[in-house]
Amino acid sequence: MKIKIVFAILISVLFSNIGESRGGGFIVGNGGDHIRATFLKVGAEVISFLKETEQGQSLISKNQLSINSLEQTLDIQKISVVENGLKDNLEVPVDATGSTNEIILNKSSWMEHFEKERDIYYLVFHEMLRGIGFNDDNYVISKVINPFPIQRRIITRVESIYPLIEADSFKKIFSIQQLKFAGTGCPTNAVGTLAEFDFERNILDFKFSKYNIVRNELVTQLSDSFIGRKDCTVVLPFVLPQGKKLTVTQIDFSTKFEVNRGDKVSLTNEVFFAGLTKPRITKASPQFLENTQGRLLLRRDEVLKSECGQSGLLRVNTSAILDFKKILFNNKPEAGVKTNDDSIVDVDRVSLYFKLDDC
Repeated sequence: MKIKIVFAILISVLFSNIGESRGGGFIVGNGGDHIRATFLKVGAEVISFLKETEQGQSLISKNQLSINSLEQTLDIQKISVVENGLKDNLEVPVDATGSTNEIILNKSSWMEHFEKERDIYYLVFHEMLRGIGFNDDNYVISKVINPFPIQRRIITRVESIYPLIEADSFKKIFSIQQLKFAGTGCPTNAVGTLAEFDFERNILDFKFSKYNIVRNELVTQLSDSFIGRKDCTVVLPFVLPQGKKLTVTQIDFSTKFEVNRGDKVSLTNEVFFAGLTKPRITKASPQFLENTQGRLLLRRDEVLKSECGQSGLLRVNTSAILDFKKILFNNKPEAGVKTNDDSIVDVDRVSLYFKLDDC
């Protein structure tokens, strides 16, 4: 009889640890530990950003936030993970819900976020704000930290204990330290002009902080000139093993823009191997006219191949133009003062995807 009672207690404890119903889902035990732990690490990076950067301190001051209160939301006892079916108060499926002293995460959604290394720092901040009772609807506060600085991001995917074999690794082919920037959109001394190579997925990302054009600044600085142009040239050396050639499989040129007052915006990019007259990959956007805003992704998935088994240079040339010749300026705005209908073009990222092929 005693044996049966002990066995029943063990079964009860086992199932209570595996999970319980919560918010339309099922709370997971060990399966959610990686997600909870990674969420906490990302939250810690958000706290560091708020404490250590001028932008973060300004955000805290402007919204009268308490760092101490935000830190207290990063408690593993206050964070739970559900298997599926997480919904908000309106019964709409969501990735997460947050309320005072409680944050609930959808397992599949956050696993995908972390495995794809998405820039989810503002999403974590959003839930932290909810955790201290702040209204962050439409990400009105948290969106300020999106995009999150690349140099502050952490690895969120589950890394294999088995490294890539040398034949598939680019670590001896590229040296990011030898990469060179040049141009008004990526001045060499600009804070925030960054390059980052993902050696697991073979993707090279360039991130810019100065690659933007604002109409009002052009009016003030250029006087009677009615075209503003910024550009960036990137030169990346590479060294190939014998019998291999470098292949560029895709190029993404990501830009945000807003066009007002009859202005025009146009964008171009070009990728080629130095010394080879062709092939090369080029792409130009259509001209975006007045009353247009949004994001633009100039994507090319043509294949660009280097010569076989040699050292070389990969060059990436990009440019953005803001053309407002049609407007005459009778009343120029004061320097540094932006009006509500300023035209803006902002190049924020260029990504290149690579692979190695046999000759």
